[in-house]
Amino acid sequence: MSLSVDTSVTVASALAGALIGSVGATFLSDWLARRNEKEREYEQVVRSYLAQLQNAADLLWGRLRNMVQPSQGTQPSLNPEDETYFVPTMLYALGKLLAQRYIMNLKGAYAEIERLKPGLGLYLFDQLETIDRTLGEVSATISGSMTGTVSAAGVAYLPFYTYDRQALAETVILLTDAHPETITYVAFRSSYDSPTSSVRVTLEPARQFVTNLGNFLLTSGLPVREPTDQVMSLLVDVAQRLEAETGIKTGIRPTNPAPPLFAPAPPT
Repeated sequence: MSLSVDTSVTVASALAGALIGSVGATFLSDWLARRNEKEREYEQVVRSYLAQLQNAADLLWGRLRNMVQPSQGTQPSLNPEDETYFVPTMLYALGKLLAQRYIMNLKGAYAEIERLKPGLGLYLFDQLETIDRTLGEVSATISGSMTGTVSAAGVAYLPFYTYDRQALAETVILLTDAHPETITYVAFRSSYDSPTSSVRVTLEPARQFVTNLGNFLLTSGLPVREPTDQVMSLLVDVAQRLEAETGIKTGIRPTNPAPPLFAPAPPT
């Protein structure tokens, strides 16, 4: 018994439709699997890098803002020579941001982020490199004023060079088999304050940098105020961009320019 032409066409069409449907279903299934895998990879990137960087940007911005815009009165409430609070908190906040930059370079995170979120990896690389470069410019400005000077304790001024910034970053990093991560403030203080540790000696250029930066900002403010404001602006940009990626609300927001230090009281 033979099939009619119309019946043959109908069967062929059905088979073709089934084949196309099967191929389409396989393609859709494969596309969904790849999309889900990409989402899982990005979630890991957010946990490992982006949320940590956002937190570091928040911390450093807060410490810098306390120097450029004292919260109470017209006189500075901070003492840049204070080794019990000001110096270690500034070192930790600065070190944590530099540590995140170091970790992201070490692990090739920028390329991974760029693959998963085009534009974001390059943006973060540019912003963090600009921050590091600006810190170097601030250090050079301070060096121009401090070179050849000796502190009251007889300590000669030490510039804050590139590898001094890397040394600060490395003291805030815990290297593990799984993933390098930043240590807690308590762990940093334990190492920094230990009489048997070499960390304080290693971080002497960094200590002098944050102390002299604080002294400059809390007195004349110039000529380090402008690049410090630039660093703060970059930190705001980074934190806000990452807020959209992590879903974590940043603790910093753009503010009006800080008023001149020691501004005269308004007329009564």
